[in-house]
Amino acid sequence: MTAEGQVEQGSKGLSLFYLETRNKEGKLNGIQIQRLKEKLGTKSVPTAELFLDGARAHRISAEGRGVASIANMLTITRIHNVISAVAFMRRMITMARDYATKREAFGKSLKDHPLHMQTLARMEVEVRGAFLLLMEVSRLLGLEETNKATEQDRHMLRVLTPVAKLYTGKQAIAVTSEGLECFGGQGYMEDTGLPVFLRDAQVRKYYVVMCLPHPQLPLEMLQDQRKKRKGLHYGVPVLCTVLEIHMFFRDQLKVAYIETQPLKQARTYQPHP
Repeated sequence: MTAEGQVEQGSKGLSLFYLETRNKEGKLNGIQIQRLKEKLGTKSVPTAELFLDGARAHRISAEGRGVASIANMLTITRIHNVISAVAFMRRMITMARDYATKREAFGKSLKDHPLHMQTLARMEVEVRGAFLLLMEVSRLLGLEETNKATEQDRHMLRVLTPVAKLYTGKQAIAVTSEGLECFGGQGYMEDTGLPVFLRDAQVRKYYVVMCLPHPQLPLEMLQDQRKKRKGLHYGVPVLCTVLEIHMFFRDQLKVAYIETQPLKQARTYQPHP
């Protein structure tokens, strides 16, 4: 749409606009709130349907280049999503571990039951593995932002970011669900405040536009390879290598942690005063 309000047909793509929510008089800038959404979780953050009627905005990208202009922001927000998922899992495990020092079942504390501690150990391994994946993506981002990244590093950041976002987003749901079980029936009671963790965990699959790694990414990689862009053909093998390393460390950590920690913790872990 032009500054005169005329609609131009046949644009080649979406453009990026900056829109002030309120005008100089303090009134909404042509924005009408149709209704608030009824969501599964994250209810403390309202989501609404908006209708723009006469809103004035400034185009801040080249015509049809809106998505390309916010591509870097999508990388950052996807990494934020990974950070949130890892932090969410860590919080759940911390609460479950603390509860194990206070709750008694079958005549002794939960921390004195090896099988329960093994469950916590497996959850701990999942979180540590996700944390390693997060650190690898953050390392690549740091290299790019300081202009020290190689071409292969940039391609890896492009591919690994949506993969890490999807992987940890789904992982957070599984770990949170397992964490609720550590509280027994209390994990199912709304007045404990625990079920909200599972509802809120669901949203990490959907944040940042899409819940899957970029659907067009494999096609784009094939097109780039056909164009023989230097280094891009290493993308898939290197990605597989990184994921294999991640799984290797996770498996090794799982063996060491499960074999050495549960019984040791059951003997030495003291409840909070």
